[in-house]
Amino acid sequence: MFDGRERADLPYAVPSNLRFPEARLVYLDLNHWINLSKYKSGHRDGQRYRSAFDACAAAVDEGSALFPISLSTIMEINAIRDPQQRLRLRHTIEQLSQFQAVLPRGVTTALEFEQVLADRLNSIRIRTAPVDFVGVGAEWATGMRITPSVVDEQGRDVTTQALSRLRPELRPLLDPGFVFYTLIGMVIEGPADPSEEADLRARGWNPQALTDMMDDRALLESQFVNDLSEYIDTDPSSVDWRRGRLRDVVSARELFLETNETFSAVLDQHGLALEDVFDSSGTPRAIRHNRCITDAMPAFDAAVTLKASYHRNPNHRWTRNDIFDIDAMSTVLPYCDVVVTDKAMASHVERTKLAERLGTKTLSSLDDLLQHLTDAPTRSG
Repeated sequence: MFDGRERADLPYAVPSNLRFPEARLVYLDLNHWINLSKYKSGHRDGQRYRSAFDACAAAVDEGSALFPISLSTIMEINAIRDPQQRLRLRHTIEQLSQFQAVLPRGVTTALEFEQVLADRLNSIRIRTAPVDFVGVGAEWATGMRITPSVVDEQGRDVTTQALSRLRPELRPLLDPGFVFYTLIGMVIEGPADPSEEADLRARGWNPQALTDMMDDRALLESQFVNDLSEYIDTDPSSVDWRRGRLRDVVSARELFLETNETFSAVLDQHGLALEDVFDSSGTPRAIRHNRCITDAMPAFDAAVTLKASYHRNPNHRWTRNDIFDIDAMSTVLPYCDVVVTDKAMASHVERTKLAERLGTKTLSSLDDLLQHLTDAPTRSG
C-alpha cells in the first residue's frame, strides 16, 4: 500500500560508505545480557542459561559472531541502581563483546540521508568518509570522536610532556584504543558505592540527565496518544488517524522531533536546506515525494514503523523503556543479522513485517538463538 498506512514499496538506500565485519552481528537486548550475567556470576537462576552462554562464547572464540552493544544498552545499564548487578553485566559484556559497539542511530541516519540525497539528486556526491558500523569503546557507541589527553591542575594540555616521561612499556596506557576500552568498562560498571557516587556527582556526573531525556521523549509520545484520542472525541465525524494514515503523521513527527538536526547538518554540508529536498505544499504528489525519501532510509523506517505500531493501540502507556527499545531497534534491525529482543518488541517487528523487509532474524529468547549461531549465514556487507 502507498497511502500513508504502510511503507512505500521501494529499495532501501543502504549507505555505500558503511562497512560491516565478516562475522555475523548478533544484538542482545539488555534483559538477555542480564540472563547471561546470571550464569557467569553463579546466580541461582543462571544455570538454565549455561548452554546459551557457552554457545555465545564459542562463537566469539571462533570468530563466527560478534555481540556488539549499543548506546541504548549503556544508558539502560546506567539506570540500574545496584552496583553489583552493573559489575556482573560489565564482566559478561566484556567477555562476549570485548566492548564492541554499533554506531548510534544519529550517525547511521545521517549516512542514510546522505545516500538518499546522492541517489535522488544527481548533483550530490557522498562526502562522508567510509566508517565501520562496529567499533570499540564509549566513543563508538556515542558517535563522538574523542582525543585522549592529559591536563595538569591548571587545565593545561600536558599530553606530550606526560608521554615523554613515561617508560616505553607504559606508553600504551595512553593509546586511544586502550583508553576507550577502559572508559566504556568504567561507564558500564559505574560507581561501586555511595561514597564514590557522591564524589562523581560532585565532579559533574549526572546519569539522571539521560533518563530524564528519555522520560521527556516518552511524555511527547504520551501526549500524542491523547491528541489522537481527543481529535476523535471532539469531532466524531473526523478521520480516525489510528485506522488511516497514521504512518504519515508519525513520520512527520519523527522528522521534526527526532531527526531535524541530523538532516539539517547533512544538508548544510552540501549547501542545501530542508525546503530544497522536502516538499511542504501538502499536495498528494508532495506527500508521495517526501515518503520516497524517508521510507528509503532503513533506520528512519524502523523507528516510524515501530512507533506507528505502538500508537495504533490507544491503551499503550509509553515509558522510557519504549524509547530505549525503539532507539536500539532502529539502529540494529537494519544492519545486524540476528536481533534478540523481548516478546513484545518481537511481536511488533514481526507483525509489521519490518524484520522480513530488512532481512533480519528477530528472536525473543536465548534458547532460540542457539540454532542461529550455527545455521545463520554471514552478512556479505
